[in-house]
Amino acid sequence: MYNTSKRMLFRTIIFLIIIISGCNGTKTVSAHLTFPELKIENERYDRLILDRKPEYGYSGKDGCVVMREISMNITELSNGKFIIGQVYDSENKTPLLNAGIIFSVNRNGIINTIETLSDKNGMFYTEFDGKLKNIIVARVAYRTLKIDFDKL
Repeated sequence: MYNTSKRMLFRTIIFLIIIISGCNGTKTVSAHLTFPELKIENERYDRLILDRKPEYGYSGKDGCVVMREISMNITELSNGKFIIGQVYDSENKTPLLNAGIIFSVNRNGIINTIETLSDKNGMFYTEFDGKLKNIIVARVAYRTLKIDFDKL
């Protein structure tokens, strides 16, 4: 019985070492990562993306698990009326089905939110009344994309 407990403790320690070493604590981003991108009517606006470069590692705000990145292409934007676009995987450019998209809109000093989902082609459309402030796009296994239109 003593040998079994000793082996179990040894296996637990080895497991913990593997887990901790997999999360090396560095805040550097590997060269192989693809960063999110934002296009508005065929022009790049990456500067509007908050936290574009992730901080991985046990002391980084994005944690240890390296997640995929979301990109967005806004094909039509009539500020104060509607937005049409597509969300897709930053690396392989495949459309993202059922990505949750939250729009924050300022109308007469009051911030309202509108929520929608992308379709099977990653496309979305929504109408709004006011000035577009922020967009947040989230999907399982992907790092959340945050866009700040106040930087425009």
